[in-house]
Amino acid sequence: MRWSRALVRVVVFAGVSAVWSSPPCVFAQGEGEPRAAVEPAENVVIKREPLQISDPHAYRTPMRLAPVKSLVLTAPVDGYIRGISVGVGKKVGKESEMIRLDDERSNILLRRAKANLQAAKVEKKIAQAKKDDDLVALADARLDSAKAELDLVQYEADKLVIRAPFKGEVNSLDVVEGQFVRAGAALATLDDSSHLVVEVPAEHGAAKVGGTLELTIEENSVKGKIEAIVPLSSRFAALRELCDTLASVIVDFDNAQGKFRIGQAVYSGLVPTAPVTSVPTGSVSNQPDGNRQVQVLRANIVRNVPVAIHGKIGTSRVFVSGAFQAGDELIVSSSRELSDGASVKALAAAARGEAGAKAGGAAAKPGDAPAKKSAPVTGF
Repeated sequence: MRWSRALVRVVVFAGVSAVWSSPPCVFAQGEGEPRAAVEPAENVVIKREPLQISDPHAYRTPMRLAPVKSLVLTAPVDGYIRGISVGVGKKVGKESEMIRLDDERSNILLRRAKANLQAAKVEKKIAQAKKDDDLVALADARLDSAKAELDLVQYEADKLVIRAPFKGEVNSLDVVEGQFVRAGAALATLDDSSHLVVEVPAEHGAAKVGGTLELTIEENSVKGKIEAIVPLSSRFAALRELCDTLASVIVDFDNAQGKFRIGQAVYSGLVPTAPVTSVPTGSVSNQPDGNRQVQVLRANIVRNVPVAIHGKIGTSRVFVSGAFQAGDELIVSSSRELSDGASVKALAAAARGEAGAKAGGAAAKPGDAPAKKSAPVTGF
């Protein structure tokens, strides 16, 4: 099989590059085939500029799914943990018993209050039998007091049984049976995971309460409902460099089917995950798949770098993020299309080499390494 390509050099100088062909040369061919000459290439002029690259970590901040409701249950009084009816990760219904504190004293007080109420009722019955208005009035007052006392004791006793205020899932247990706790100590955390929410940055003009926002949850693209728009959180402040019209939005995901989990990582397209730089708007081109790209010179090789578009700087420049490397030079424009992988050579280096050859060149010293030859272009 026979094949051949033009040997092309790209010459770079002061922000502009020129490409020229070397004399006809021969590439390898199949065994037994004749050698074929290569045609010279046309001259090409390239305009370039150095890239100022920013580390994407400067713009990142953790974003994770959180329950729509989360409550830390605390001890209402000092006491010992008598019983625990739930476990971590278990679901509970509304008003379900979760933790019970020692209620022996409350039970005694409750029996006394009930006895006092019964005595007040008997006293009223005796007063009514005597038909003495003053005794009846006194008995009514004592009866009301006994009822109030019973209600108060019952209220205090009910507080010793910790119940779920809403349907949810036990996220953590902070006590064990037999442990003594002080009033206000954390006992457990209850989460309502039927809906999960996350706060993310969004362009103010593109966000609307009741609308949807597409985010990535652990590599899956998901649409959530925008519940609220609030001023931009300070943790997203670095993103103002990439876009001025930013706000924080609270996005809600229906999780009735248990598709998502609390703590799952969330990613927004506004937060770059690759190095960031600004480029002229005209240097951004389309890829065959519809995504965007720019071309750079990397170690004298032309590279196509896929990019994500961020905020604009006026009308002439735009922030992009992509797999850029230190030393990359942006190809702003070229007099002809450049292919990914094309090799280039600096004009100044080529000119010095030719001048040295004409002058006979300096004598090589023993031990000097032989001069390297330009590699042929394989991407044109």
